[in-house]
This record gives sequence, C-alpha cells and structure tokens, in this order.
Amino acid sequence: MKRIINTIIFLIVTLFLLELISFLILQAHRSPISNKENNNLPLDIFKFQKKGEIISNQKAVLPCKENFQSSWSNREFSVRVKTNNLGLRSERKTDLQKTDVAFFGDSFTFGHGVEKEERFSEIVEKKINPKIKSDNFSYINGYQPEHYEYYLRNNTNLSPNVTIIGLYLGNDLCSDIKDTYYNRDSNHLRILSRRISPEGAMINNRNFYKFPINHLIKRSYFTKLLVMNLNKGGLRHLIFRNHIPNSPNNELLEKGKEDLSQNRAIQSLVEIKKILHRRNGSLVVLIIPQNYFFKKCSNPHISQKLVPEIKKLVNGQNNILNNVCSHLKEIDIDYINPVNILKSEMYFKLDAHWNPLGHNVVGTEIAKKINHILNKQSLRDSTVIVKHI
Repeated sequence: MKRIINTIIFLIVTLFLLELISFLILQAHRSPISNKENNNLPLDIFKFQKKGEIISNQKAVLPCKENFQSSWSNREFSVRVKTNNLGLRSERKTDLQKTDVAFFGDSFTFGHGVEKEERFSEIVEKKINPKIKSDNFSYINGYQPEHYEYYLRNNTNLSPNVTIIGLYLGNDLCSDIKDTYYNRDSNHLRILSRRISPEGAMINNRNFYKFPINHLIKRSYFTKLLVMNLNKGGLRHLIFRNHIPNSPNNELLEKGKEDLSQNRAIQSLVEIKKILHRRNGSLVVLIIPQNYFFKKCSNPHISQKLVPEIKKLVNGQNNILNNVCSHLKEIDIDYINPVNILKSEMYFKLDAHWNPLGHNVVGTEIAKKINHILNKQSLRDSTVIVKHI
C-alpha cells in the first residue's frame, strides 16, 4: 500500500511539473521575441468564433476584422497587414459595384510575406488603365475555388470585367477541398476542420484531433505543447482523425494521373465561368506552381514518397502542372502558366511563396493579359454600338 501511495504521489508531482513547464514554454512562445530571426508571429486578422467551426456568411467566406492592423513576421519577412471596410487587405474602401478587375486566391494572392504594394495585384493596377478599378478578394489559409464560387453567388452586385483566380497546385486541388463542406444546390458552406483562436489566428479545430487528444487539449498545457510540436513534423498523422489539415497532395494528383473532371475545385471553376459569363465578365486562372519546379527545396504539399522523384516529375510530361494546363484548355478556361518566367530567386529561401521579385514578374504578365481582354471587350462593345446605329 505504501508503494502504491508513493507511486501515485510521484505521478501527481510529475504531471504537475509537466503542466507547469509546458505552461511556461507556451507563455514564452506567445511572447513577442525581440530577435526578428527567431520571431514567428501569426497573422491575427480573423474574428474569433466560439463555435467549433468557421461560420461563413454572405459578406465574407472567412470572418475578418474590418479596419484592422496587424503585424506578421517570421524568419524571412516582417510586414504589416491592414484591412478595409470589408476585411480585405486594402487601404481603401471596397465598393463591389465599382470593381472592374477582381482577384481571388489564397496566400499567394493575399501577399504572403510581402507588403501590400508589392503584391502582383498591385503591380497589375499600376500597369493597366488608371480608370480601371481592381480589388483583391483573397484570404490567407485554406481558400480555394469553392469559396470563390460561394462569394460570387452571394454577392450578385459584383460584376467585374475580368476575374483572376489564383490556383495554387500545392493544396487548392486536394487538402483545402477536404477542409471544406460546400453544397452548391443550397449554397451552404462550412469549414469544420479549422477554427479561429481568441487572438484572431486560424488554427486546427480541436474536434478533429484523435481521442483522447481532442479532450485533453482543452484542459492540458502539456497536451497543447505536444500537439504543437507533432504538428510541425512528420508525425502529424498521430494526432488527427480522418483528415490532416494542409496535408500533401495524393500521389496520383502530383503525378498528373488524376481525372480532374471529378475534382471539386475544377468543377467550381467551371461554375464560376458560367456565373461571370452571365455578368458579361471573363475568367482567367493564374496557375501557381509549387516551388520545387524551380529549385531544390522543401515543400509542404508534396508527399515524402515523391521527393526522390521530383526531378523526374519536373522534367517529364506527367505532372500536376501539365495535367492542369491540359484540362483547363480542354474545358475552355483561359489561364496563365508562369512557369517560363519564374525562377528560383523569385521564391523565399525557406518559405514556399513568392518574394517581391516573383510578384513583380507575375503581375507584369497578368497586366498584359488583362489589357488584351479589355481591348477585345472594348472593340466588341464598339462593334455592337455601330451595328445598333
């Protein structure tokens, strides 16, 4: 009995120390670090929602704070993010009825790691007719074509002449779809596997962790610390059930062997084109290749089993990039493939996103496309007027 009591006391003391140490580590992790090289501040622009899912509404797919300023830093960048009256990353008000060119996309279009004026959408605005008003409707983290379709269906007063949709080949066609529950018939959108922290950052939903983590993480600092570290490495499958948020593409998709006609993101692009056509607008898809197409580096969205085959994938005919281009051409969706203008130095050294140089070259290419489309539209409208006269 004495041995049992001593064992129980030892376990209680050990658990107490683990909780205390974990609490102190987590507190230190939240505190701002003066050394920018080690700083890793999350982007805290989202509105906290008490329910265990992100609740979308007609005005916004993701609940962003309006007229808000936030710091966003990690080892390679330190930028400011300011939102406008609609919670979009802009310093001017957005009036949907006055939008001539609309940009949709995820972190690349949002401007991951670059200042607002360095984004490709801003580069475009400088290179087209100054009378043409453009607006960037992108969000960071988990945004994909079904979300854009939902937004366009709800906001019927948004009728741009040209809509540019960024399609990131890393997670838009696979992982982000699994995070989303979209019913096109009822136009009902739910994002269950993600939630917003009280601080305003998007994080994984506790309810999607395996048992008993899904219960302990709400009460134990040690469990929180354990999950935080497992979530960074190759053991993420140990903590999630059913679906791992932001998981790598499946191998068939990466090898260009998946039937894209059955892909929900591609199906949404088809629907978006129909919506825009009814509003007398044009759709252009900006294909965003993963960084491994341009340099030897790590990428969070390719299966570890395929890493040894990257060179073969890039140089061969069968890969995700070629498959997407071929399919978009087959279903008659206009697109821009920047693979021939992007270079390794246009990506961050460690991060998988474009740096300001990458945004500049892509923005210049998009501006050429938009000017061409707008000129065709202007010529078409002039012809209609002449025929009418």
